[in-house]
Amino acid sequence: MSLKSWVKNHPLKASSLVLILAAASIATTYAYLSTLPAKSGPQASIESYPLKLTVGLNKTEFALGENITINISLENVSNETITLTFYSAFAGIDIENEYHQAHFEYVITDINGTEICRWSDSRGALAVVNYVTLDPGQKLFNMFVWDQDIGDDDAVQIPVGTYHVRAAMPPGKSGGFNINSDTAWVSLETPSIMFTVG
Repeated sequence: MSLKSWVKNHPLKASSLVLILAAASIATTYAYLSTLPAKSGPQASIESYPLKLTVGLNKTEFALGENITINISLENVSNETITLTFYSAFAGIDIENEYHQAHFEYVITDINGTEICRWSDSRGALAVVNYVTLDPGQKLFNMFVWDQDIGDDDAVQIPVGTYHVRAAMPPGKSGGFNINSDTAWVSLETPSIMFTVG
């Protein structure tokens, strides 16, 4: 008996078989897709041995007024433990009302390169020395949420347009940090990531 005649003589069984095969195909596709790594948004990094500073967004297009999550990390890319010495301390409260020390900051510029928002501008720094030790491959991480205001205190919504974000370390327009008590002061800044609002 041919397949065609079997289907013609057993329509209910044929329909059930098609449904079973379709369900199995969907389940297999879903299982495969769930094993793929999550799609990450754009990132920009700068590496200055023994450190790698990275800024990232989860996407590049945002609605007007939408919160923008900015992730910044610092990685020890050497094979030795290092100690960073900071000469001021910045801190912020995250969206879950948790206190975090901030070792980095974000800087937002418009399409012309004009700075419109710097995280540290509306925050004071404590003049204290603090130390951060990173083992080989270890990362230091801060997550910031920007509400698209021009300056944190002004509460002025940015207009629709194209913008850039970059990470700077340490926070603040001046100062720096040193590595393993070296006398040289260091500061890092990533290239910018472009994004649109509107």
